[in-house]
Amino acid sequence: MKAKQSKAKRRVPAQYTAADRERLIQEHARSGLTKKVFCEKRGINLTTFHGWFKRRNKSGSARFAEVSLPAGMIAPIEIELPRGIHIRIRDTGRLRDMVEFVREVAGC
Repeated sequence: MKAKQSKAKRRVPAQYTAADRERLIQEHARSGLTKKVFCEKRGINLTTFHGWFKRRNKSGSARFAEVSLPAGMIAPIEIELPRGIHIRIRDTGRLRDMVEFVREVAGC
């Protein structure tokens, strides 16, 4: 007599829009959780989640805004990097040191 094999239902992967993916990436950044734990709680495949980060960083998500300041005014600098990293610099200091710091933090 042959044993019956139960056919497990294949789980159909959820389709996430670009807005959904961005929202989930931002939620992860604020959560303080590891990617693995975050994905387990949300039912997201970890490999898929890693792919979202990879595509996001390749898509040129860097944005720049032109700022006009009154003459002689020195403003703090705010830099927004991928993965929800924000850098605020109040003292302009030495430009070369700031550039090196940003490259180190951003991994460029």
